[in-house]
Amino acid sequence: MAIVAEYHFEHGTAYIDDSYIQSITPEQRQKNREAFEEVCWQVIRANERRRREAEEAAAAAGE
Repeated sequence: MAIVAEYHFEHGTAYIDDSYIQSITPEQRQKNREAFEEVCWQVIRANERRRREAEEAAAAAGE
């Protein structure tokens, strides 16, 4: 097993190793990649939403 990618997020790090691709078809590999990308986008959107909510709360508290 070798780490082939690292993705750093605000609350953690995801490490991707090469073992998951050894025994799957190219089609399944693509589906896995798309599923992973969707999870990444969900994390990004959630972080953006929390940031906006914090900014709005700070603005409301300052008024």
